[in-house]
Amino acid sequence: MQPFTMIAVKRKTASQRGPTEPPRPRIAPDPLVSIDPSVGRAEGPPYQSNAHRMRLIQRASLPVLVILLLTAALWWLLQSEDTPRSPSRVSEVPGPATASDDPVSSVTTLADPSSTTEAGTDVTPREPAVPELRVLDWLGGPIEGAHVTQGEQELGATNIGGRLPLPVGWSRGEALEVEANGYARFRGHPDPELLEIRLRRALAVFGELRTADGQPVEEFTLLALGEDSPDVRLGDRFRNGRFELTGLPEARLLLHFDAPRHPRLELRGIVPSEQPLQVQLPAGGALHGSVLSTAGEPLVGMWVTAMPAQSRPPIAGRSLPAQSPSQQTGPQGAFRFEGLLPGDYRLVLGQIAEPIEEVSPVLVTAGQSTEHTFRIAATGRLELTVVGENGLPLSGVQVRLYHRGFGYQRVGETDADGQFEAGDLLIGSYRVSATLDGHDRLAKSFTIPGGTPQLHTETMKRREDR
Repeated sequence: MQPFTMIAVKRKTASQRGPTEPPRPRIAPDPLVSIDPSVGRAEGPPYQSNAHRMRLIQRASLPVLVILLLTAALWWLLQSEDTPRSPSRVSEVPGPATASDDPVSSVTTLADPSSTTEAGTDVTPREPAVPELRVLDWLGGPIEGAHVTQGEQELGATNIGGRLPLPVGWSRGEALEVEANGYARFRGHPDPELLEIRLRRALAVFGELRTADGQPVEEFTLLALGEDSPDVRLGDRFRNGRFELTGLPEARLLLHFDAPRHPRLELRGIVPSEQPLQVQLPAGGALHGSVLSTAGEPLVGMWVTAMPAQSRPPIAGRSLPAQSPSQQTGPQGAFRFEGLLPGDYRLVLGQIAEPIEEVSPVLVTAGQSTEHTFRIAATGRLELTVVGENGLPLSGVQVRLYHRGFGYQRVGETDADGQFEAGDLLIGSYRVSATLDGHDRLAKSFTIPGGTPQLHTETMKRREDR
């Protein structure tokens, strides 16, 4: 390191300084640098070079600069908050009159404090908010590019959101004309509260579906069939009571409405028109009951079908959607059908092709539920004995009987003699399974006829340890 070169400066004495010259302050010595008067140079630690001092200054200057910037920003914020704002007040003034018969509307404006009135401030009203017309399809989707006219005046076209700001010269009392590609031409007045117009598509069937008490149907399916055209078949799901089917030909249609928990409805001879359909579902009735054996035991899993007494004629050589609901009996052998059209029905127990029992007619009344109980003359009987490989009876074996055709099942276990008995069984084919800890599962098939009990002895093998 190169030593500092010292320059000796002789200090003036008090007598040498002039009378007006102030005394010079005493400079404190740098604690990091010591001056050896004998050699005339400063001695200090080896790192106290000029380059090192510059680096120290640069490091210290950055935080100082940041602090200054933050202080300036804080001062600016405080000054902006303390700046007084010009007062304003809200008043109601009548809107501009038009040539139409519309009532005078009131608009809310901000007053300008620069002029005076009775209270000392003049109110300068702003222009009222520009009303917007919304053009939607029948299901509520916006229509872009719909041209709107009123008399000889062209009001403009809707934007991507189906909105059109109405100009100053438009009138509520005069009808509007709206045209859009793919939609039927509209002429009339918009909704007075929402300023909304709904267009229907060209050659479409549209309208509203309501329940018997006048409420919109939340969810339903509509199927349109051509009465004279076999190739016409169009359907879709709809919500909130509104429906619209497009792309239909000018032909007579059959409309089939299907809503959960409501009667199904058919309308024949419907032709697409410019007027919406107002459809109301009729009040429905219900059928409920149970399926029991002659001993009073509930039969689980039995199929029950409710069929209208009068069949419907086919349309254009095609069968219509089935209106014969089917279901299986529950844990207590119970069944229940809701939303049935009033009239006579046939209750079929078992498969329709091979019914076990059929009851007809059963009258369904609107707003009421009709009850019917099936009692099956079950005369079959099964006596099963389960033994081990040594020929000794096995007790506690879990046995399950399952009717292949109707889902009826019976569950039990063998007694101390290895026997399992099941009476009052439905005739037919059964699948029998038997399980016991430490033994392989046993599965057999039996046919239970009426009258003579079926006696079977089966052997269960021990499970080999692997």
